[in-house]
Amino acid sequence: MGSRKSTWTHDATVAEIMTEQIISVGPKDDLSATCDRVLDEKISAVPVLDEDGRAIGIVSKSDLLLASVRGEMTTAEAAMSSPVSTIPRSAPLSIASATMAKHGFHRLVVVDEDGISVGILSSMDILRWLSRQAGVVIAD
Repeated sequence: MGSRKSTWTHDATVAEIMTEQIISVGPKDDLSATCDRVLDEKISAVPVLDEDGRAIGIVSKSDLLLASVRGEMTTAEAAMSSPVSTIPRSAPLSIASATMAKHGFHRLVVVDEDGISVGILSSMDILRWLSRQAGVVIAD
């Protein structure tokens, strides 16, 4: 198979397509409340932020299921995967996509120049952007 040349004329930055509203939990938040937050917000994972707004981990539905089976984890910090993968908001979307594909991630925490969390970039954000580039508009 030969390589295909991209027809996109613009490589967006992460900041252009990320979700700015961060739904997060704190490290000492109760695991039951964390589970409720994930289910109520209809998201598949939630970043764990420290008091300064820096991502220290992420709790996915898989982490919640594992914690439930083990029965020993009671806080978001105990159940989270760490370290969490972050990306600067100024990074090109192509770099973010390659990072996600290489590591099998479905989301990256977007950070500013000081490492403070400012958004989330999910695989769905990227798919919506690709659809718009092709002229197909998908409602958020």
